[in-house]
Amino acid sequence: KNTLAAEIGLEITELLAAVKSPWIRRFLEDCQETLAHRRAPPARLPAENGEREQLFRALRFIDEQAEKAEVLERVFSIRCFGNSKTFEASVKKRLIDIIRRYSDCEADAEEALPDDQLLAFAGIVRYPEGFEFRGPLSIRFDGGARDAAGRVDFSPLMHGASLSAPDIARGALELPPTLARLLSIENKANYISYIRRNPGGGELVVYHGGQFSPSRGAFFRALARAMPAAAPWYHWGDIDYGGFSMLARLRREIREDVRPYRMDEGELAAYAALTLPVSAAYAEKLRTLRAVKELADCLPCINYLIDKRVRLEQEALLDEETALPSSGTHEQTPRGVPLS
Repeated sequence: KNTLAAEIGLEITELLAAVKSPWIRRFLEDCQETLAHRRAPPARLPAENGEREQLFRALRFIDEQAEKAEVLERVFSIRCFGNSKTFEASVKKRLIDIIRRYSDCEADAEEALPDDQLLAFAGIVRYPEGFEFRGPLSIRFDGGARDAAGRVDFSPLMHGASLSAPDIARGALELPPTLARLLSIENKANYISYIRRNPGGGELVVYHGGQFSPSRGAFFRALARAMPAAAPWYHWGDIDYGGFSMLARLRREIREDVRPYRMDEGELAAYAALTLPVSAAYAEKLRTLRAVKELADCLPCINYLIDKRVRLEQEALLDEETALPSSGTHEQTPRGVPLS
């Protein structure tokens, strides 16, 4: 028993020295702590050498691909194990459990995400991911045939457009120097409602979704590089643990000055009747946000959530006309005023 614990401990130490992904490191560090106290393999770690080696190989591969394009599930299995079925047969279920427990994907404790979304967070997908947006975005292809310069302009598509990860990888995104702002929206229904009710042409509106996958992260970084320096990036998400976790991640990994939109205590007070109660365990998760340096300016709102033991989903605001403020971080414009 002690020999097995020592062997596993050494394997974990070697992998920890090689990986950077925070969720993988949290899993491995938790395994280390369990080994130190129990001298036995943790429940999420296979005791059998071959199964454990497969899991560690998958984690190392995922970490190495963390900022690269998504990979199809069967292709991942072939590249990682040399067999298209090994991942599904031996690793997939355990990997999903680890992502669910140690990543920020499932930020809202009351809601379980589908397995496919959890795997997409790790860059493993069944089908290529598409990225939805509306606004003055173009993509230029070297030697492309869309026009004389190989440039595709999506600005006339006022009800939204979509780009695939492979096209983004082979092209260059372009935004005009006159761009007023970028707004990323967490929820799909709110994204659709917003672009229908706000047809003004000065902004780029992007569907964010949940915790973003590596390929979606590459899309966001390409947008950040293409944006004019003076144009602000706003993010509109749920006023809860998940929404603020996504805002913190955008600031940490994409652009440090991303501004929250309609994510303050004023909205919570205005929609008090539509807030949802949270459990004591959820309130404890909210308290951990106080230590997140990227959210220092959001502490009044976070403290409100903790004190009142509530959360507010952005779907509660679907019945309203919304428009972004012209400046500032938290102030609101009158409802129903479209962008000029």
